[in-house]
Amino acid sequence: ITTTNPPKTQGHDAHSGGDVIDGTSPNKSASQLAKVVDDYGHALRLRPESPLALNNWAWFLVTCSDPAFRDSVVAVECATRAVKLAPKGGADWTTVGAADSRAGRWTEAIAALEKSLEIQEDNPCDWYFLAMANWQLDHRQEALRCLKKADDAKESTNLKDVELRNIRAETVLMLQTSATY
Repeated sequence: ITTTNPPKTQGHDAHSGGDVIDGTSPNKSASQLAKVVDDYGHALRLRPESPLALNNWAWFLVTCSDPAFRDSVVAVECATRAVKLAPKGGADWTTVGAADSRAGRWTEAIAALEKSLEIQEDNPCDWYFLAMANWQLDHRQEALRCLKKADDAKESTNLKDVELRNIRAETVLMLQTSATY
């Protein structure tokens, strides 16, 4: 696995609001983010076959608040490896879909995100990334439907963190809509 310096995990899934190394906070400095990268590198060197470590590193590479730290190629590689090791992990499939989306692999993103939704219903991250992928494939009505599903799912969960707000803002910007239905 190529890791431009990988993840230290502390126990929870990267998109459940649990204890993971946080690279999504907009208040992180470049030096703090570099420390996060070093911590992830250390964790993956210790446990290179850990689906949790691979998934969390990939999620960091997809969602880091500083785009300079993003790497969609490595994220796809790590996320794909995580789902091979733990194919029933819904969050892992979310990461594959998000990584594919960041890499411009829209059809692959949709397949992975749909797989995630089979495992974990109504994850707003899945719906937001589905909206973006469908928009890029010129499936405008489907993209708007996914945006609405994402907003509905966001309201019915406790996932109201900064990361989710950032993903929603990116989706709305891409769809060039006020998100009124």
